[in-house]
Amino acid sequence: MKDKKKRIYVIRHAESEGNRMGIVQGQRAHYPLSAHGRHQAATLAKVRRIEFNKVNKIVSSPLARAKETARFYAQALGVPLITEPLMIEVNPGVLENLPSKDACRFFPESYYHWLQRGDLDAIPHAETGDQLQARAIAVLYEYTQRTAGSQLWVTHAGFLRSLINTANKRPRSTPLDVSHDAVHRLYSPSFGVKFEQQTLAKKSSVFIVHTCDRSYVLKDTPRALGECDDLQHKILTALRMRTDRVPRLLLSQTRQGGDRETYNLKVFEYTQGVHVFGPLNNNNAQELINATYELSEHLLAIGKSLTETFIPTLYDYLVESFMSISSSDLQSYGKALLATSELKIASVYKDMAIVNFDIHRANLLWDNGRLRFIDLETFVRADPLFQLGSMLVASVLLEEPNFSLINRYLNAWPKIVDRSKLWFYMKARAFIGAAYFQCRLEQGSTQPEDTEILSRYLKVIELLKERNN
Repeated sequence: MKDKKKRIYVIRHAESEGNRMGIVQGQRAHYPLSAHGRHQAATLAKVRRIEFNKVNKIVSSPLARAKETARFYAQALGVPLITEPLMIEVNPGVLENLPSKDACRFFPESYYHWLQRGDLDAIPHAETGDQLQARAIAVLYEYTQRTAGSQLWVTHAGFLRSLINTANKRPRSTPLDVSHDAVHRLYSPSFGVKFEQQTLAKKSSVFIVHTCDRSYVLKDTPRALGECDDLQHKILTALRMRTDRVPRLLLSQTRQGGDRETYNLKVFEYTQGVHVFGPLNNNNAQELINATYELSEHLLAIGKSLTETFIPTLYDYLVESFMSISSSDLQSYGKALLATSELKIASVYKDMAIVNFDIHRANLLWDNGRLRFIDLETFVRADPLFQLGSMLVASVLLEEPNFSLINRYLNAWPKIVDRSKLWFYMKARAFIGAAYFQCRLEQGSTQPEDTEILSRYLKVIELLKERNN
């Protein structure tokens, strides 16, 4: 039997001035309700008081037409009203704020797609179907994870269609009654969206989300988004334009509410594939080399176009890692790295190269022999050679700690490398990794895998000490 204590009512705003004038409203149009819309909202709010009597909160899109509608219900029901930016209308791209006749005249193909009431991918600068559905998924996730009790959600036609269809296990563009007086009912936690929590992430809660249309990855991290997250979004977008080896980032938003501190939600397209741990066969090893080299070249080109001055350098990460631990042996190793003159090599490239230093097996997926990267978040300014050194430590030596294997990888690398520099960058990456897990243990972690991974990093450090160059 469905739990009526967790019933959600979802409605579209009443008629707005934009609706009355035939405007394609979208996200930037802040038309208030029309006179008819105000009468409509006031009347329906009174009529629905009995049905909505269990509602303890109203959640509305922040756009004027939705929020004004929600106020009528808040007054009639005597419950609080909050706004939710995830519930805004779909972005119609070039059609935004145009009268229908002008939209048809100047953008006939785009307007045709708009009238189909489906995905808007074919409209220039519009929100894609995946981006819209990512917002719907985030709203459903927020409710199931954070909220109890019945609510009334006030939103818009495009978002409502994607939300209701997604929650009810239907294709997101399935025709739906989105008239101003329609009411849709959802029941939690029995949404038709499956959130499968993953166990590999250390700092975040990560879920694979399955819908009728496709699958996604949702990442919930307990911190606010900052400049580095904006940078990550910019880099991932640029990378995606160059290669399909990275997933699209569909949603990134700082959240705050309930009993939690500030956190951020990100939704990515799902990447098909399997993790491969342990020894790699020759084909997979070569694919790892090819993919890492491609990534390095793409990031080198992207880095030259970035103007951000806050991007941390390899030196910054070494200092941060050194300061985060109290282990005397590991601190001594880090101090020696910080003192070495070779660190000046890294600073030469601080205005040029972008490197991702978190390429380990948990962030790699193989799909029919092709490698794809997931969870690329940590970017630094460094010598492009650090990309190779980082990969060799985190994705090779942690799995098979021996130098004969390293030589095989270097012989297959497309360019001749300065091995003395490479050994330094490998030592730096090994220290940063060891310091991270040492810090976790010093802070009280009891996870057996933290101890195991730290042990592996320490073995790599001992192995690299054999190289004095």
